[in-house]
Amino acid sequence: CTFSFHYGSDLPGLYREMSEFADRIQSLKQDVVLEDLNVFRQAVCNLTTQTAWPWVLEGKFCSGEQDQNPGIRIETDNDFYRFNRNYLSLLLCLVFNRYREGVVYADEAIEQYEMALSLPESYSVLFYDSLVRLSLLSDCSHYIRRKYLRRIRKNQKKLKLWSEKARVNVLHKLDLVQALIFAYYGKHEQAVQSFSRAIAGAEKNSYLNDQALATEFAGRFFMSIGDEKKAGSYISRAWELYFRWGAMAKVAHMEQNYPPLILAEKMMLLEHPAVGGNNKSQTNEGRNIRVALE
Repeated sequence: CTFSFHYGSDLPGLYREMSEFADRIQSLKQDVVLEDLNVFRQAVCNLTTQTAWPWVLEGKFCSGEQDQNPGIRIETDNDFYRFNRNYLSLLLCLVFNRYREGVVYADEAIEQYEMALSLPESYSVLFYDSLVRLSLLSDCSHYIRRKYLRRIRKNQKKLKLWSEKARVNVLHKLDLVQALIFAYYGKHEQAVQSFSRAIAGAEKNSYLNDQALATEFAGRFFMSIGDEKKAGSYISRAWELYFRWGAMAKVAHMEQNYPPLILAEKMMLLEHPAVGGNNKSQTNEGRNIRVALE
């Protein structure tokens, strides 16, 4: 189940699968395994359910002061759980644009990096860490900026090694980080090329989550250079991709942050909810989403 989460599987379907698996684990009284699974279940809930603070990893399956106050150590003997809680909090902060909180979780997760060696988290945490730091470069001091850039370069070296061993899983991540590096240094042509490679690579390898993330970052890049037409196209596309992924909390978040750019795309998709899909359940889900949004 957790591997499917990293690979961008349909979130509502993944939640049902996780719930069935959790029932089996509970019947076997495997409390530690259940704890590890539940932190991912909570992340799925945060992405699919609209709440006041969707970036806070707390709810039915996961609770505690640590999420309200980034940096507080989690009291548990389960080191893998502690890593994943920080890792998933980092992801949620990235998705919902809470970059400063994200850096705190990133620092905690990187300290526990050895807990996830050879797992998808081991390269994804480097990816997310670089993205939150790149998103803060224009708003931090010279000292912090240099510190972040050193960390990003270090992460890129590790991601490059990973891409040589797991090209399908990692190369598009490497390209997205590189696109944002080019954008920061004003190398717009190279940035556009890297964004295109990142989006195409994620799509080719069925990473719907990363495709949505890369498309949103590309849209924000075009906004930053004043190309409103391309920005609108990319942001609208990102909204559709998050919709297809089932991340309805992110869909609502985008509607609050980019309303002029995505309104027309939203209405089209709600009228034709099978866009990007091929089954009746997605049509029913589209009707339910429309009711929820209205």
